[in-house]
Amino acid sequence: MSLLLLLGLGVLGLLVSFLIFSPLALIFSITASIQVARRGQRGLGLAVMGFLLVLPGWPITAFLLW
Repeated sequence: MSLLLLLGLGVLGLLVSFLIFSPLALIFSITASIQVARRGQRGLGLAVMGFLLVLPGWPITAFLLW
């Protein structure tokens, strides 16, 4: 999603991705991992992977904006 915004909107798209989508993805992945752990459901690996995929986006975006 970030790459599409970068290509379509340039720096503005990168900022939107960094300020809106990344925090939402982080919140959703943390919420999902807590819910899965409490209810004993399957999918903990998917929630953790979502969290791990969000983390590299922040330094990469900061580097590109710098």
